[in-house]
Amino acid sequence: MALLPPEYSARSVDDAVALLADPAERARLRADWFPLVADKPSLGPAWPSMVVIAHAPATPEAAGLSLEQEAARRRTDVIDATPDLLVANRLEVSAVLAVRDERSVENLARLFGHPAYTGGSDGIFIGDAPHPRSWGTFARLLGTYTRDGGAFDWAGAARHLSALPAERFGLHDRGVIAPGRRADLALVDPATVADRATYGGPTALAVGIDDVVVGGVAVLAGGELTGATPGAAARPTADGPDPSHPSRRRHT
Repeated sequence: MALLPPEYSARSVDDAVALLADPAERARLRADWFPLVADKPSLGPAWPSMVVIAHAPATPEAAGLSLEQEAARRRTDVIDATPDLLVANRLEVSAVLAVRDERSVENLARLFGHPAYTGGSDGIFIGDAPHPRSWGTFARLLGTYTRDGGAFDWAGAARHLSALPAERFGLHDRGVIAPGRRADLALVDPATVADRATYGGPTALAVGIDDVVVGGVAVLAGGELTGATPGAAARPTADGPDPSHPSRRRHT
């Protein structure tokens, strides 16, 4: 998505792979397209070093390497190495893109503190070198931005990360602790909760959340998995509890 012309998104995988393998198309991309990639505000001229391969099942040795490093490994330039990687993996490649101007904790805390903010992550869990936010998003929101950064207090964290998302997606049977709601609970130690995932170690587990209950069944107890798998797809409910019930009152 970041490195191919947008018209590739309209093609089937077979057609896109065949086109990428065509020497004439390679020449066109080299002359007409890749110079434009360097002008993208989110990437810039240093894009070969800013795009790090997270998942490439046909070439697992590429995981964790930047495109620049992958090109060196292949003994070619990055404009050939990138299509080669995509063709070899039939486009099943995900990547971590570095940001040119990283926002400070204080700047993000202002955004997270907005009343309409709901917590989430677009981190992709698959791959040997995923983005660290895949494994650390919520612990980071609770540790760095709630305890340390003051984006919201603990009651606000519960609203932004649980009640408000459930409300927005129409999941009226969950999101708050109240009679008649599903018992989906994460017990958080406010003193120790923190993410440990880094770009160098993106799958390190968070700390400070040792007990998790799904549908009233413990799936994590004392930091150990119980083996229970009661989870299921969460779908909007047509009707929530009685609107007059205290659990339906908005949090402030």
